[in-house]
Amino acid sequence: MSTRSLLLVILLMAGAMGLCVRARAQYTIANGTVVGNQTVIPVPVYPPGYQTAQALIYYPDDYNLLANANKRYPLYIFLHGAGEGSSNNITELNNTALPQAIANGLKPYAIDTATGDTIKFIVVSPHCASCGGSYSYPQLQYTIPYLFSTYRVDTSCVFVGGLSSGGSATWSVVMGNGASSPPAPDTNLAKRITGIMPMANGGYDNAISQTTMAAALDTNLRRGLAVLYIIGDQDPGFNAIGYHAYAHADTTYGVPGRWFHTIVPGAAHTSAVWNQPWPLTARVWSSTMNSWTQMWSLRKGVSGPPISNPGSNQTLTAGTTSTTLNGSASTARGGHTLTGYLWSQVSGPNTATITTPAAVSTTVTGLVAGTYVFSL
Repeated sequence: MSTRSLLLVILLMAGAMGLCVRARAQYTIANGTVVGNQTVIPVPVYPPGYQTAQALIYYPDDYNLLANANKRYPLYIFLHGAGEGSSNNITELNNTALPQAIANGLKPYAIDTATGDTIKFIVVSPHCASCGGSYSYPQLQYTIPYLFSTYRVDTSCVFVGGLSSGGSATWSVVMGNGASSPPAPDTNLAKRITGIMPMANGGYDNAISQTTMAAALDTNLRRGLAVLYIIGDQDPGFNAIGYHAYAHADTTYGVPGRWFHTIVPGAAHTSAVWNQPWPLTARVWSSTMNSWTQMWSLRKGVSGPPISNPGSNQTLTAGTTSTTLNGSASTARGGHTLTGYLWSQVSGPNTATITTPAAVSTTVTGLVAGTYVFSL
């Protein structure tokens, strides 16, 4: 919804600490084991022929139905923090955040705001065992294409997100080897990802300059990478070369309507930040959509809600009691068309009459001296 005065920008943040490059040497849980409503699977973290890692996968409850043999599902890849990379027992992933929520019964799904359909997500959580961190670009460049080729992924909606060291790893996926100098961003893997959800990160941003980071990111941001970012303002990663550097890159290069930042007041580097996005009732980056629905709304081919344009501010001469509002400059996105309009009064010295509130252009009458704000 747009008003005749300026509207707000929603903020979101991220955080992370340290990246990991080592794979585990031994597993304690066999592939195929169900752990907290998720199944243990092998995933590659090196070129073919080298050692693989393990991950937990959550299958939507209708994934294996014969009738859905050709159905594809959006994918969320969750990257854990250092605390969940402390052993070679993959069950430690269920100690916090999204894997824990799924273990406790969460079934992630979105609602398609255009059709009302329920859209169920696949969730994959790679486990960087005994590495004190989380997998990042050097390993995930092999993991992500494997997931695309092995599972029925709707590649129009693929999000990577993570907390702490996994938040740093999240940024690395779309920066490639951007920590090098000069930066060498990967231009192929990042094109296959719809968006990222870094949470409480504090790693990559502290290792490179803002200039180098922006050079590695700007291509992906310019082409519409979606960013959902959350961090606490007491987190060590909330500093001049941490959150603020990424926020600067988003606002400078990001496509409007595709990046969102949330700062949690008074929150430090805790689950009070990274547990927020998962509940279906949560509204972290949108007042009307949970995180799953918002990710689906940002999928490729859908560029976001229409842009309402109620026209320029008007100054009327004394004694004028009516005027015309015109929303014909409003535009749709992503090849869609506008199907309707709705005018309303936000404020004013009295309640004016909107003659045809559902029309693109309408007369308002009953005006008295004062300031009115109308919304389209």
